[in-house]
Amino acid sequence: MTVTRTVQEAFIARAARAARATAKEYDVPAAVTLAQAALESDWGRAHMGDANNYFGIKAYDKGGVPQIGPIAKGFITLPTREVVNGRSITVNARFRAYGSMADSFRDHANFLKVNSRYAPAFDHTDEPDAFARAIAKAGYATDPSYADKLIALMRQYKLYAYDRKRRATRDDDGGGRDAPDAPDTPEPPDSPARTRRRGQVAALQGSLNEHLRRLGAPRLLEVDGRWGALTEAAFDDVCRVLGVAADRGPRTYRIIAGAAATRTPEELARAEADGADFAAELRRRFARERAGATVRLGGTPLDEAARRRAQVAALQGDLNGHLERLRQPTRLAVDGEWDPYTERAFEAVCRVLGIEAERDARTFRIVAGALAGRTPAEQERAREDGEAYARRLRAAGVPPRAVLGGPSAPEGERRAAAILCLQRDLNQHLVKLGSPAVLALDGGWGEHTATAFRQVCRTLGLAPERDVRTYRLIGGALAAVTDAERDRAAHEGAAFAEELRKRFARMPPPEDGRARRDRPEEDDDERGRKPPKAERVRALQEECNRRYEAWRVRKRIAVDGKAGPETRKAAHEVAKGRKDPGFRATLRERYATPAVASLLRGNAAPRERRLLEVIVAAHRHGLIVTSTTGGTHAPGSFHYQGRAVDFGVAGNPYAADAQRRFVAFQHQLARHPAGLAELIGPDVGRNVKYGRFTRYPAATEAAHKNHVHCAI
Repeated sequence: MTVTRTVQEAFIARAARAARATAKEYDVPAAVTLAQAALESDWGRAHMGDANNYFGIKAYDKGGVPQIGPIAKGFITLPTREVVNGRSITVNARFRAYGSMADSFRDHANFLKVNSRYAPAFDHTDEPDAFARAIAKAGYATDPSYADKLIALMRQYKLYAYDRKRRATRDDDGGGRDAPDAPDTPEPPDSPARTRRRGQVAALQGSLNEHLRRLGAPRLLEVDGRWGALTEAAFDDVCRVLGVAADRGPRTYRIIAGAAATRTPEELARAEADGADFAAELRRRFARERAGATVRLGGTPLDEAARRRAQVAALQGDLNGHLERLRQPTRLAVDGEWDPYTERAFEAVCRVLGIEAERDARTFRIVAGALAGRTPAEQERAREDGEAYARRLRAAGVPPRAVLGGPSAPEGERRAAAILCLQRDLNQHLVKLGSPAVLALDGGWGEHTATAFRQVCRTLGLAPERDVRTYRLIGGALAAVTDAERDRAAHEGAAFAEELRKRFARMPPPEDGRARRDRPEEDDDERGRKPPKAERVRALQEECNRRYEAWRVRKRIAVDGKAGPETRKAAHEVAKGRKDPGFRATLRERYATPAVASLLRGNAAPRERRLLEVIVAAHRHGLIVTSTTGGTHAPGSFHYQGRAVDFGVAGNPYAADAQRRFVAFQHQLARHPAGLAELIGPDVGRNVKYGRFTRYPAATEAAHKNHVHCAI
């Protein structure tokens, strides 16, 4: 019987979380794990019943005793087909039994990790195809085409997507930065493929924000096209609410955008059950986070002088539009300075429009929108005197053009000036609608400005196009609205305005009562240039440390501008802590550090001071110091030089939980092997000797299954 695509998708959705978890713990690619589980268990339909064995892992005899390892709960005996000498035959075999799918996946990864014959595969943890070929070559299965079958499944069902979250970061925001369909080689920052991916992520962020709004989230994602910890957390949450697997692909993006009809019956059922419960949980969490007083959304408002300069710069841009229509040979420098050239152009344009040349917001808006809010007398004056004056100006206007005044401001400043004036006009609309929050006049286009822009455009019946015409219409140029736009504003816009008033009346302001940064779409400096990547990473690291300090968490990360594992972990913790205040207490407990003297448990302090940091790290993994300079060790041991420490557990060191702690701690130390003289633990693939990964004699490795030895 042919397996339907629905069954396959349902299995992948159910197994993806376990595959990702084991990938993080054991470095086995999630794509390989999913393909093996699908192949071995016939898409989850043949997992040996209550044995929950999705990989067909056997319990081989050793000394007459079936070996079930540290995770399995026992074994069962079943007939199975195997290829022997080119022939397929039936044999009876013992298979391990597990308490759950997750345990089966963990034991599969552990099985590959602890068996030395599969060690070559772990040179390809970022290459699922090569990993699959390596384990097949090492004899994982008797089927000679086993690797080809795995690779075919990974390609057909796009299982590689489940490993992208583990790859080296490729974007530029210091967070989890694996964009969809990320290439294997670096790309220029302005390459078409990179721009397209940023656009896809930005569109997804906009869709995620719609879900977050419906769930009552007090914080929204910045629509910047960068895939970081915040975007990933929101993506996982919304996927769970919708009952779909968090697979970074077009289908999932479309479902999030609103194509609910494309979901399978299993996904819809999951959304009605787990998704609905999770949505209710999110609403309760978001409700707890919303508190405080009315605030300005966005960054720090500009001072009065800077605001005036920005307004003048925006006016100069509008005046230049009039000068061009009047065929004038000169243009104003858009520098925000009110000089004689700006004064003369302002007076000329005001005369053409039939208005008094008064330097106020109303006049600036009329200049921006031409026919906006003029009185009948002003319009009459424009027809009589203004049109004649305009004809004289056009007749005198000839190229070439000269720029009057000082040098024009950089493009970044001119953009900020236009946005600042738009923010001012948007605030007028928000106040009329009864919003409890207004925008900070900072000239930055971020999520708060974008949201207000979309809302106001909808109330006015306009398409939210970021162009001069739309900005002018928002500023008051109602005479330039088309009949269709007027009709939309009178019907849909009026209804939406009433909906906004009700929403704003119910909406509490953000939790901390402080202004929130509304970053521009591009983090430009004052000259319109993009800051170096290292500067952005340092800013992220500083923000993480500020959060840790505010939450009283005894952890700090290095502010070095390098987006390594430590920075990514901190960004993920901070993102989760911002969404869930209860997680902050977990962080405080996780990083609560007692005095090192108490952690030594009566053992002498090592002479190598760096080992004190290792002792603290071991404590965070739930390990204890079992030996420093004392005890019986091999001749010439680093212990006798005060350069080594052994770590164990208080209970049974062979218990599954203890083994997990040992391996996790060993992996943490193995991230920086260059600083280690020796590292020996249960994971023989992560043993180190003088800064290099190596294998020790079998007796030495066997003696270190119950503890971790570290020497510096």
